[in-house]
Amino acid sequence: MEATKQGGGILQTIVTDEPHQVERQQHMFECEGLPVQSCAYAWPSRFFDKEEKGGGWEYRDMLLRYRKLEEQSKFLRTNYIDIRYNITTSASGSDGAWTGPDYEAEWHNDNELKDHRGGKIPNHMVYLHLHKVGGTYVRSICAARRGIDKNFVFDTYYNTAQRHMGKEVGRQKLRSLMVEIRDEQKIDDPGVGVVFTFVRDPLERFVSSIGEVKHQGKLGNCTKLIGKELYECGIKRVQDMGTESNIHFKPQIMEIYDILSGIDLRVSLLPMHRLGEFAGKGCLDLSQEAQDPKRKHSWVVDPMSYFDNVMRKEVCQIYAADVTFLSSVGIPSLGCNMTR
Repeated sequence: MEATKQGGGILQTIVTDEPHQVERQQHMFECEGLPVQSCAYAWPSRFFDKEEKGGGWEYRDMLLRYRKLEEQSKFLRTNYIDIRYNITTSASGSDGAWTGPDYEAEWHNDNELKDHRGGKIPNHMVYLHLHKVGGTYVRSICAARRGIDKNFVFDTYYNTAQRHMGKEVGRQKLRSLMVEIRDEQKIDDPGVGVVFTFVRDPLERFVSSIGEVKHQGKLGNCTKLIGKELYECGIKRVQDMGTESNIHFKPQIMEIYDILSGIDLRVSLLPMHRLGEFAGKGCLDLSQEAQDPKRKHSWVVDPMSYFDNVMRKEVCQIYAADVTFLSSVGIPSLGCNMTR
């Protein structure tokens, strides 16, 4: 079965072996139904296997450093939300976690729910929470629906220590979920096996990361600085200590790869500026009742104005893996493209 793009609309023509064509409703994270550069499919594990230009082979050493760091850590820090259509409400526990033994056999049944664009809401989807890419926003509005929304169940795993779960148990649960997703993606059912996340321009994300780590009081001698001096100091610190020095500096492609447990999966990538279109009303458009959290910026001066061309180039070099990855799937890194 082959799908043909229909110019950014919701309906998609499906070419089959039959003598006629049929149309089906696209789900909300199918890139074929979204405008160009507003969604892209990616297979992160394949990125690191690609040696030619545009591939991530040269970043495998960084990937291995992160794998080693995770092995040494006491906790598993892979952030995601597993969202499933609750076909049998009796199988859902009071905390929103599924418990019924027949649940797995039934959730494949289709639902009729649609998002505000008219796209079908998938029966099973996994959101990958990347640091400083609006994840706390999504998490907060999803948390408001957990155990309340009767149509879906939400299972969130952010910190195995907070969930009173051992690291190995958490790792096994994560890998089991990703294997399940892999199997779902092999079948001809667009409503399951959906993995999505939002990505952000590396330069903008670095600015946000500096602010977060400064707020934590973990930016060393840079913590008390402000303005251009803060960002110059932050750049030098990350250059010296590496992005491994704080989870908020971890490149997006490394986070995605780790959450997927290195399994070859298709992921829908959406630019962060589109987050409100999917998470603006309730949890991922699953409900119209939850209120959007109020996000306020206290900037007097736009932090980006502190960055001269040299500083931009240094940040883009630090996040060369992200720049290359995003470019390889057709999502431009505007802040870094300006330095070329």
